[in-house]
Amino acid sequence: MQMQTAELRCPYCHAAQPSVEAGHHTCAFCLHGFTAFDAARARQTSADQTDAWLRGRVGSNADSPVEVIDRASRGYIFNQRIFPELRRDVARVHEGLGPWLQAPLILPELSRAPGGAPHPLSLYSGRMQALVALSGRLGHSEVQRFAVDEVAKAQLEELGAPIDELIHLINIVEAGQRGGADGWGAVRSNLEAMASRPLTSSEGDRFAGLRRERWQLLAALTRHYDDCARGQHSPSQLEGIEALIVSLRGLAERLRACVSAPVEARAFALAVEREAEGAQVLARWLRCRERLPRAPEEPLSHLYTTLAPLIPPGSSPDHAATLLEGWSDLAAVSRQEMAICVIEDFAWAEAWAESVRGRKRLGLFGEDEVVETIERFLLPVWVAELRYSQQRGRLLGGGVEQRTLALLDACAGTAETVAIFDPVPEALRAALNHPMRVGAIDIALPETTAADARVVMQQALRCRPEFQNARFEVRGLALIPAVTVRLRARGGQRQVSTALQGRVRASKRARERVETARWLFARFAR
Repeated sequence: MQMQTAELRCPYCHAAQPSVEAGHHTCAFCLHGFTAFDAARARQTSADQTDAWLRGRVGSNADSPVEVIDRASRGYIFNQRIFPELRRDVARVHEGLGPWLQAPLILPELSRAPGGAPHPLSLYSGRMQALVALSGRLGHSEVQRFAVDEVAKAQLEELGAPIDELIHLINIVEAGQRGGADGWGAVRSNLEAMASRPLTSSEGDRFAGLRRERWQLLAALTRHYDDCARGQHSPSQLEGIEALIVSLRGLAERLRACVSAPVEARAFALAVEREAEGAQVLARWLRCRERLPRAPEEPLSHLYTTLAPLIPPGSSPDHAATLLEGWSDLAAVSRQEMAICVIEDFAWAEAWAESVRGRKRLGLFGEDEVVETIERFLLPVWVAELRYSQQRGRLLGGGVEQRTLALLDACAGTAETVAIFDPVPEALRAALNHPMRVGAIDIALPETTAADARVVMQQALRCRPEFQNARFEVRGLALIPAVTVRLRARGGQRQVSTALQGRVRASKRARERVETARWLFARFAR
């Protein structure tokens, strides 16, 4: 492989090593361990296999067939026997690779979907030794001596370039999956080698230049991934990642406009877009890390370990990042550093608790319950503006557009917790128009995002035929007063929850998320 000029090559990926001392080595490209003896034995085995293969093509039993053949004959043998077979072998290498072009090459650990499908190239890693053998054959000095003119030499170079690149790519995928400081270091070594490789005569088109730009941008991005893995966060880290995201998105646009290799370029554009999205998730976590008090004092990996148990199982990386952004906002709200749409009127709580208390009927049936506790908290709800048609007249009457508001418990995100108001309470309308800072009161931690709210509200409206031609727009998160009432009787205890004077259903999950929020806000308090 054309990585570096050195005598010592890794026996697993054929990469030239920066160090040639005796003893044990760890390949900087594939992370396999080996000794100088292992490398020498692999080099000799490769040379013997190539010599045997070459004698079979030439039909000579001499130790060095090229020495007994004149220049013109060498050129004829290359064109008729050696090059066609090498070209066939190179073509076969790419068979069965699958749709790897549109798969992102690297994603930071925070951006990987749990249980996601492996990269297509990871399924090809078992054929690495066959690739290494083919790369060794293409670069063997005896084979190259049959390429007697510049055209033949260029043909060999063009065959070897995609094999070397494929070996690098497999190394990148495996090292990226490993992650950590060692994994990202190996990823960077491979990307930098690919970016610095001289272009062949057939790679002078625009697509080849765009490919190289991708490797350069990913190599720069990997430095930041490596720093995060090491727990090193410089003041300019977030700014650097965001600049690379902009560059990657610009590259994707230029790849889509590339006409020299339109099919491959468009597949590359999809991969680059996903690489930019993965970097964006990391940038969002870093931004939240800067906003949460005391979080900048610890590495991002520690922050993720702390918060991961709070994220609903199965959440996508984008969903988790969106939740974290909302939580950091609510943490600022709880510290009275940020205003939010909120209603804090709990004057109705005692009367409502009394209304749900069980009583004896006719002095014989049931039993009297006692209100044991009333726990007050603020329930986060998604607020949506709802527009719908209301039929006017019985026959051929025109529809009149109506507007109202719908609320959804952000701690549950189920259709049964959607409340539609008609008319809208004046206190709710005023709160939405005048954000304010909240007092010292518990807040439940949401488990849903605005995107989740859109899906749930759409489901709820399908079950409400009275709202014809319904359209809605999620306006954002608000906090409304909620209570959990614990009732006790001789037969046992029970608890009931509600919000906004019994007009919004509060889920059981909401009470649990109060405890979660209490811990989280205390963990990142100033």
